[in-house]
Amino acid sequence: MRIAFIISHLGQTGVNVVVRDLVMVFTEHGDECCVFWLKECGKAMSYGCQTERLVDGEQLRGFDVVHAHGLGPMLWVWRHGTPEHALRVTTLHCYCFQDFTDLYGRVKGTVMGLLFLFLARKFDRIVCLSKDMMSYYRRWLPMRRLSFVYNTRILPDSDDPVWTADEVVERVRTFRGSSTLIGMNGVLIFRKGVDLMIGALRELVAGGHDVRLVLAGDGKERGTFEAMVRDAGLEERVLFLGMVKDAWRLLPEYDIFALPSRSEGFPLALLEAAVIGKKTVVSDLPIVRECFHDHMDVEMFTLADGVNGLKSALLRTVQNEYLGEELHRTFVKNYACEVFYERYKSIYHL
Repeated sequence: MRIAFIISHLGQTGVNVVVRDLVMVFTEHGDECCVFWLKECGKAMSYGCQTERLVDGEQLRGFDVVHAHGLGPMLWVWRHGTPEHALRVTTLHCYCFQDFTDLYGRVKGTVMGLLFLFLARKFDRIVCLSKDMMSYYRRWLPMRRLSFVYNTRILPDSDDPVWTADEVVERVRTFRGSSTLIGMNGVLIFRKGVDLMIGALRELVAGGHDVRLVLAGDGKERGTFEAMVRDAGLEERVLFLGMVKDAWRLLPEYDIFALPSRSEGFPLALLEAAVIGKKTVVSDLPIVRECFHDHMDVEMFTLADGVNGLKSALLRTVQNEYLGEELHRTFVKNYACEVFYERYKSIYHL
């Protein structure tokens, strides 16, 4: 089978990480993959297959599956078409109205959400990231075309030097000292709950707990969060790393991984924590309730409980020595790459 994946650009994003994992599992099973991209970016990821800028529909000739990821690629497929016999697939990586409104404001976000739904209807197969997301989209999209596939994550083996051979890793180790280290990997925006984490850190420190926080990522609200840290007098206890390539390399350095998001499609960072069996605190989101067991796989807190709820969850996590082990077992059973491959193979062959 020949599969063409279309993405906006070759840079590092959550969507592109999923595409790279798709390429890896399908090429390992003997299929031919090519990643087509629409616009230039600063630094490209490696995809393990041929990559090519997409300018003409003729480039897709001979592919059995054309799989678009994101609004731009969906729009391109609608405008330019695909080979007559190719199966047209798209994966929806977000809750469109909720996430677009958060990123672009109410008016522009609503318009983009409507365009997103219009374009999704032009595909033969529409893949969601969870049952909850499929339930969200069934209000607007044909149920017979909808399905879901949980993401996977493929990380290097533990003996690969990529885990340690980096000055960023050493910087985190130095910052940590003898403190309990909490880490967050992701975009620095309010939707990711960074403000809640800073508030919980403030309360923990005020209660006499020796804890520190690493924030690996960047985003439009970073300046606001830096001001919050200064106002709370936490400058010595919070490390802003900025954008970090392959931030999962920092997971072994954390005592606790935190994901206090207000919304998530399917959190790849949580799967990365699961791969290595890291103790994790996460907000009580529909996707987490669907995929993981509260107080067994992960420690959850309710967003309505805010900072105090997150603080209590962090303290419970410190005491639970088995949390990371259970999370890893759940990953192996439900989200390993072979499970991911079989689900997508069934969609491509429908």
